[in-house]
Amino acid sequence: MFTRRLPGVRICEFYGASEMSFISLQDGTAPEASVGRPFPGVEVEIRDGGGRVLPQGEIGHLWVRSPLLFDRYMRRRRGSALAGRLADHRRPGLA
Repeated sequence: MFTRRLPGVRICEFYGASEMSFISLQDGTAPEASVGRPFPGVEVEIRDGGGRVLPQGEIGHLWVRSPLLFDRYMRRRRGSALAGRLADHRRPGLA
């Protein structure tokens, strides 16, 4: 129904979190069972509980580095900034 009403329109799926903005983009070029490839300018790594990078295919925590990471929570001067750092998204099993 959607394609009949809006021919030529392509739907893209984005994955992200409020503090991290866009993390990945599924635009039809990534494997069907995935949430897509990293959004342009975003770096991702899968790490174990100790912060060590895991080989491809292993299950672990999603770590994200992006210029889109938030600066801080409102009315907080420090202790919450993620900008410019590789942030542990703490979502086991996303690899």
